[in-house]
Amino acid sequence: MHPSTTDSPTPRIAALVHRQRMAVRRVLDGADDRLLVVAGPGPARDTAAALDYARQLAEAAIPYRGQLLVVLCAYPETADADHGRRFLLGALGTGLPQAIRCARPATALHVADLVAYGLVTARPATDPLHWRWAARVPVPVGCENVAGCGVDVAVAAILDANAHRTRLSRFPVAHPAAHLVLRGGPYRPEHDPASTTDALIRLRTAGLPPRLVLAVPGVDDLLRQRGVAVSVARQVAAGQRGVVGTVIGSFLHAGRQSTSVGYGVSTSGPCLGLPDTVSLLDTLAIAVERRRLRRR
Repeated sequence: MHPSTTDSPTPRIAALVHRQRMAVRRVLDGADDRLLVVAGPGPARDTAAALDYARQLAEAAIPYRGQLLVVLCAYPETADADHGRRFLLGALGTGLPQAIRCARPATALHVADLVAYGLVTARPATDPLHWRWAARVPVPVGCENVAGCGVDVAVAAILDANAHRTRLSRFPVAHPAAHLVLRGGPYRPEHDPASTTDALIRLRTAGLPPRLVLAVPGVDDLLRQRGVAVSVARQVAAGQRGVVGTVIGSFLHAGRQSTSVGYGVSTSGPCLGLPDTVSLLDTLAIAVERRRLRRR
């Protein structure tokens, strides 16, 4: 599936997306010591609320530009790829880089030229189309582990995705397609320093760059989400250079709903509200500054 000509990005937008991708890569590669923060509800039924969230998140992120690279993960919960393109083109107006989850590979390919970051979930029987998407789009792709599959399944999926990338000559091998996003299970967060170190060792043993994005788990206990987020900040402040980013479920208001009754409440998974998200951005920015002090 190819982008609609009526919704194709202008040269100015294409240049903007390219700069955003390069910025994300620099953070993931360690050339930029800021922290990558991917925030948003993911798929959203209420696109008006999603755009409202995007504008407010962009404004909230301004004071932290020196410490954080904030990426928006919010897009229409629909199979209508043209609608998705229109939404992403509008959201790019906030200045934030865009991220999507590859739930529908064909749809994801349709909007790939507008995004700077992608997320896929590693399962033993993951649809090969997911890796085909990860290999064909010139964006960094975070590969999440899931409860019950462990880190090794995700590491194997990363190797598979990067192998696909190297076979496509028009993409430079120097920028691998995928990296690990460590997501803990419902009762074992796996974000303690020992688990982080173990995941980094597994990556290094597999011949992959020791870089790790930690995901704040999407569970019903919002207090636990805040606790895990603070744990991420503490590891960064302690000087852990292998932690290069975090993924946060976030929307205008905290919680989760099964129908689109409440404005700005997620229907795809529990999210922190924007006030808690802004507070977390402040905590993470302070952690980055403390990590910088340790390197002096």
